[in-house]
Amino acid sequence: MLDMFGLRLLTFMAVALMGSAAWAKGDVAGHYYLQGVRETGSELLLRPDGRFEWYITYGAVDQTARGTWTRTGDMIELHAEGPDRSAPLLRLDERGEWDASTEQALLDLAHEQALADVEKACPIQQIAEATTPPSIAFGTPDLPALKAEAEASLAKAKAAREAAERTVPLAIRSLGAPDAEARLQVARDAMTDWQIARAHAEAAYRNANLPPPDLGEPRLPEACTPPPESRVDTDHPERWKGGIVISIADPEMGMAPKGINVTLTYADGMTATAKTAHRGWAIFPRRPGITAGHVLIDSDVYQLGKVAFDFPPLEKGLQAFAIDVRQLIGAPFVETMALRVEGDDLIPTGIGRGRYVREGR
Repeated sequence: MLDMFGLRLLTFMAVALMGSAAWAKGDVAGHYYLQGVRETGSELLLRPDGRFEWYITYGAVDQTARGTWTRTGDMIELHAEGPDRSAPLLRLDERGEWDASTEQALLDLAHEQALADVEKACPIQQIAEATTPPSIAFGTPDLPALKAEAEASLAKAKAAREAAERTVPLAIRSLGAPDAEARLQVARDAMTDWQIARAHAEAAYRNANLPPPDLGEPRLPEACTPPPESRVDTDHPERWKGGIVISIADPEMGMAPKGINVTLTYADGMTATAKTAHRGWAIFPRRPGITAGHVLIDSDVYQLGKVAFDFPPLEKGLQAFAIDVRQLIGAPFVETMALRVEGDDLIPTGIGRGRYVREGR
């Protein structure tokens, strides 16, 4: 028969053995952030129950993974789960009302189209390739000399602006003529010279402790004048143009693929095509009195194939489609990723640089 001391000892040993597996995970479980890799953001969450979540973003690429993790000695392995391909890649989701955000998106789309029309009618690149940074005067500034330099820079800027005002109209009128490209290049150079001269004049005025000169923009043909941006009138929704937004996004991952082709079919048989852009929205202007109820979605980039959906007739509003992005991008790493435990940090063995640092360290 065990005495009281022996019973307590066995109880302690049992609890210790039961907790050893939890300790193996719990001592490194936590939230980690990648450091030491430029222009790359990544987080790793190791849960005490042996599950993990991971994401990385670099440039325009975002990848995520989830699955299980194990520890053997000072090595940790992440075992990524593949996407559930038995689930539908695309499915009809909720419907939303036309509101201020969708109206603003429609106005932005119209503005982008207007800018494209201006660029086509007036193919003059008006952005200078480079400008000279303002000089910095050390010691006691010679204000009279700096003022004279500022006035000279202003005169050069005005002359450059006048040259742009002369050459751009000539180039636009020459479109379609044999010498059109040569005239366009002269106009582009004139616009670049103007922008550089303006930057120099503004810098010279700052160096002379003078208020910046009000040079204004060159007077260009109407075809070269970009339209102002429009803001939605939230006080008068009855004035909104309205339309149909087809939204394609992954609500779970918070991702909205761009560049997916969306073809909308209206009740009268007319079709319209747009691509998903910001927020995964493809936007179609309203056709008063005519509803749409069929959509064809396809994308060569994401290898979706062609997927057709019918939905309840809609004249104005948002129809959402949920997409399982994980089926498109697959697992971000092949089966496993290994990390070495180094103090409180985790060192990825396959990246060659960088380390995951525990939150709060």
